[in-house]
Amino acid sequence: MKTEIKTILFLAAIVVVFLNVTGKADAATYYVSQNDSNASDANPGTEDLPWETLKHATLTVVAGDTVIVKEGEYTDENAYNPDRVFQPASNGILENPIVFRSEPRWAARIGKNSAGLANWAIDGKSYITIDGFYFYGNLKAIWGDHINLINNHMEGGNAIVTLTDPSIVFGITIQAVDYCNLSNNYIHNIVSSGVANHNSGAIMVFGSGTRASTHNVIKNNTVIINNGSVWNGIGTKGGAINDNIFENNFISGVTAGFNGMGSTDEVTDSFRSIIRNNVVIDSNYFIDLDHGARDFEIYNNTFYDGERFVSAYQVSNTGEKLFNNIGNVSQYFYAWGGYSDPPEPFTTLINYSDYNNSYGGYSIFARRTQSPDLNYGLVEFQSNYSFDLNTIETDPNFINPGGTSPEDYKRLGYSSNGRGGAYSSVMGAYITGNEIIGYSESATTFRSDVDNSSVTNTTDALLTLRNSLGLSMDGPPW
Repeated sequence: MKTEIKTILFLAAIVVVFLNVTGKADAATYYVSQNDSNASDANPGTEDLPWETLKHATLTVVAGDTVIVKEGEYTDENAYNPDRVFQPASNGILENPIVFRSEPRWAARIGKNSAGLANWAIDGKSYITIDGFYFYGNLKAIWGDHINLINNHMEGGNAIVTLTDPSIVFGITIQAVDYCNLSNNYIHNIVSSGVANHNSGAIMVFGSGTRASTHNVIKNNTVIINNGSVWNGIGTKGGAINDNIFENNFISGVTAGFNGMGSTDEVTDSFRSIIRNNVVIDSNYFIDLDHGARDFEIYNNTFYDGERFVSAYQVSNTGEKLFNNIGNVSQYFYAWGGYSDPPEPFTTLINYSDYNNSYGGYSIFARRTQSPDLNYGLVEFQSNYSFDLNTIETDPNFINPGGTSPEDYKRLGYSSNGRGGAYSSVMGAYITGNEIIGYSESATTFRSDVDNSSVTNTTDALLTLRNSLGLSMDGPPW
């Protein structure tokens, strides 16, 4: 008898542990359908008897649950906290995330809130996915981890985040978060607040004085602005934005495609961003390094119809690596301000630079803004710094230069291995010509149950080939 009791207690303990780890024994799928005549929050949430409100779903589901949201316009009308709009009551866990998905994609519309309130805001949660919604304003996640914001559409709407500072404007933002994924989102026509500076961006990554934003992936997003509503395509602010990857994004019509900076008080820097395989067109700068951006790796990017590939300001921007980029620029490939006495050399800003292709109507390859300014043509820059010894100034032969889609900036020819015996064939965002850059109608495949702790591994086609040839990141690129 005692043996049977012990066995029962042991099995019960296993069940308790299982439920604690997985969240629940049976993951459920629920439905929300505002336009269904049978919809009610008193229903069981089945496809035949769906819930009526998305708010009810966010307050009900637990780890492992999936919520399918059907066509309609959904608003959290009782929200008052700008950081908690459609706030889930529960967390997901590694094996069992909570998923909110619009079916069909973009059929479920998240309606406008008043200025200062996001359309959807998640605060302090883990393992949550928001997939395929249509937003009229903005979406954000703060103080959490493993949040996936994927396949969403953002158009127009009131994207002003705070009434006290109209320069804080964004489409999607994450702040003080780790291992989050912002992928395959399409953002355009953000409404202007009348103030557009580096505080604003279609996508913004914020740090915090007490918590960094680390190991996040921002990839395959399309940003088309063209109305001056935001400064950055993808921007950063607050410092402590470390070890994040920005890749395969398409950006058009902004001041700066990307932005790197530390905290406003210049106490906390941001480190080791990887910016690769992006296409930026019709913008002033590929990247704007304001201050405190350190040890960035910027490679295999394409920039067309701009002024400067790198526009750096203060001398606190240090240790950057740039290679394999193509820049069609009218002013300079490098422009660096931030006065110092004596002038800091470019070896402060740059740790490594080579195998770039800079071309356009400029006469100055690199400018150090000082009094007087220090200007270098490519040959002078090579002679003074031993950087860019293999950089060229040649038309890269894009398929359709001046076009409005990322595919226009593929090269006319690629070899099967992406190299073809000529280094120039691996310059730019398209290494083989088969990469997907920007938003795709094909759904992003992203497993919320996988820890992204390896996101800083450089495993793209170029570096895989580089490693196979025994070349390291710290050695000379091709």
